[in-house]
Amino acid sequence: MATISIGRLSARSCRPYGPKGSSHKVSRSLQLAPRPAALTSTSWKLHETHPGTSSRGRSQPQHISVRRKGPGKHQLSRSGCGVVCGASGNRPSSDRGMSSPQEAAATLPRRRVERVERFTRLPVWPVVNGVVCFILDLLRLPELATKLEQRWGGRVCPMMFDAQVTDPFVLCVHHRHSFWKFDPIRPIFKLLLPEGFPAHPHRGFETVTYILQGGLTHRDSTGIKQINRAGSTQWMTAGRGILHEEMWAVDLPQHELYQIWVNLPSYAKMCPPKIQIL
Repeated sequence: MATISIGRLSARSCRPYGPKGSSHKVSRSLQLAPRPAALTSTSWKLHETHPGTSSRGRSQPQHISVRRKGPGKHQLSRSGCGVVCGASGNRPSSDRGMSSPQEAAATLPRRRVERVERFTRLPVWPVVNGVVCFILDLLRLPELATKLEQRWGGRVCPMMFDAQVTDPFVLCVHHRHSFWKFDPIRPIFKLLLPEGFPAHPHRGFETVTYILQGGLTHRDSTGIKQINRAGSTQWMTAGRGILHEEMWAVDLPQHELYQIWVNLPSYAKMCPPKIQIL
């Protein structure tokens, strides 16, 4: 395990650091050094501790300092291995050096992927294409199903999260739909399911809707009515309660968007509802 502390903030990383195949624990601390009054540069110092660097078998600390020398210029030095490099075209004098701040950042510990989940994509709008894509997935032809979905839409994918792991993120939904006026199934399906989401309440969280294609007609209990089109992001804070509806702008043929639900902290759950366009 590795621990990083920056000022008052701390984070943990699950990726071990040290010689390959080692089974030891590593302790790291990253602290923001105080800025001298006479200097304008920012200095960080990283202390690393891992075994195998001492002739006696004891761990030896190594020191990495990164200095910001101006706009677009960085300098990184590491005692014990002779690495000095700079950005903006300044190449290191050693072949073992790192050529950019991005490569320097790559040496820091990374968070590993805990797990990968695949969620079910449900057929809707148009339902026929969605059912075809669903069958192709069952036949283990996901690439063909993806191509059909990208061309004609017809599926929605709600991704429910584990609040204990992903808090404050509660839910993410991906919509990919199309509305063709000559679709023979559309009038029948419209009687069963409205083309959108009629008035319904929310409370205690926020929704962030990012529209990639098409648009939505928004209306809510605060008196706002607007059409959000491709490229816009609607940030709705439900707060102590809001009634709203989102209906597809069916005059546009293709629609795609992502919506994320974000939990509010307990002290903000009773805030006044509001709508923002980003």
